[in-house]
Amino acid sequence: MTPAPKAKRDSVPEKPEIYKELRENLATFCTRSVERMAEIQKRSIDIAMQQNKEAFGVWKQLAEKLPWAPQMNGLALAASTLERFAGTQKTALDAMVEQSRAFVEIMKERAAAAEKTTDSLLDFARESFDRTIDAQKKAADAALSESKSAFDKAREQFDFPGGAAVAESIQHGVDAIVEAQKELLETVTH
Repeated sequence: MTPAPKAKRDSVPEKPEIYKELRENLATFCTRSVERMAEIQKRSIDIAMQQNKEAFGVWKQLAEKLPWAPQMNGLALAASTLERFAGTQKTALDAMVEQSRAFVEIMKERAAAAEKTTDSLLDFARESFDRTIDAQKKAADAALSESKSAFDKAREQFDFPGGAAVAESIQHGVDAIVEAQKELLETVTH
């Protein structure tokens, strides 16, 4: 039976500045895109207004010069209504541009806040891990001290031939286990 292939995982780049730069570039691109689209629409409105102004002028001339052409009494009212409509459209476009800028700024702030939160959590996790390792080392030292004390008392109480050698052998075994555990903890922390 062949072993299962290991999953390949790309590591996360060590430089979070890359992501910050990418976010900044994307935000700038999006903001400029909205601004450009708004500018195109405003130009289109200006061109349409110029076209309407010229058309109203032609109709006015026709009405003045040709006696049979219909009178366009509402022409001035229509022209002012279209001008107000065009102004409203331009104001709405400006508001849309400002809204998109504000949105991009909010997203930048949220990304920065999330980054700070993540860094804080990572620092907290590292500190907790280090404290846990320190506590385990202290517990191992305490166990080593207690076992030495227990073996010393056992040697005093069980005085039989070879008893001291057995107690010392067991104590060396416990010492070796505790030292191995401490070395493992050191390896894990570095």
